[in-house]
Formats: sequence, structure tokens, C-alpha cells
Amino acid sequence: MKSCWFAGQLMHKRKIGKRGKWTLRGSVHLVRAHNPEEAYDKLFRLGESQCLSEHSFYRDTQCIFFGLSQLSPLYDRIEDGVEILETMSMQGTSRDINDAASCFVHCKRDLIDNLLFVEKNRVQDGMTPMFSESSRLRGCSKRKQQEKSKGTPVE
Repeated sequence: MKSCWFAGQLMHKRKIGKRGKWTLRGSVHLVRAHNPEEAYDKLFRLGESQCLSEHSFYRDTQCIFFGLSQLSPLYDRIEDGVEILETMSMQGTSRDINDAASCFVHCKRDLIDNLLFVEKNRVQDGMTPMFSESSRLRGCSKRKQQEKSKGTPVE
């Protein structure tokens, strides 16, 4: 199976210094993978390692990695000027940032299932498959635990 490029937006909460404001950052990264699950895992490890390196590089920095907000295969060739993803940034209190991040960060299963749905439609339209559909995942335990604690119905 041939690999393809995936773009993923990593969401971090960062604060420099004790009195600084929290900043929600979205950064887009590319990985080459055979399927969406492999891409997600690579990007998730990258996001975690970015916070660790910020802690060691900047003494007064606090960084919390929330997860991925987007995962997309790249259908176009990578060349000058190709659009990868749009990013967003905002500032506010820690609670504001947490609330905003909860709207943007999606669990692995939701991101992968969405990609598989799009891929299925591409194949039905006669386009060449980008990756294998063998990536179907079960559950999203972190999200389900959060929803249970809030009393939100879980699928």
C-alpha cells in the first residue's frame, strides 16, 4: 500500500511567565502515512513532544497539548503555494481556552471516521483511493469519559 501525505492541526494551550495570558495555538504539520490511523498516531506523538521541548527550552513556559482538531489527506501534490489547512489563534483566561479547545479538538475515532466517509464517496465517484479503509477504530474513551462526567448522552 502506498503512503500519502496527511495534514494535522495540533492544538496547544501555552503561557509564558507567571502573569502571561494563556494562548490557544493551532499549528499545522505534515506526516507521510499509509492510513489515517498511522497519521493520527504520528501527529499525536509530535504534539506531545512539542510541549516537552518547550518546557525544556523556555524556563517560564507552561504548555498543555489538547490533541488534534483536524486531520486531512492531501489530494494535491505538495508544491509552492498549496493550501494545507487554515489555523486559528485566540487569547483569554485558562477557562476560556479550555472551553474553546473542547469545541475544536476531536477524538481519533471521529477524525478517522470522517476521513473514511469522504474516502468512500471519492471511490464511489470513480476517484483513486488514497488509503485503505482498514483503519476503522472503536470508541473514543477520553471523550466518552468527559461526556459521562457531564451527563451528556454517549453514542
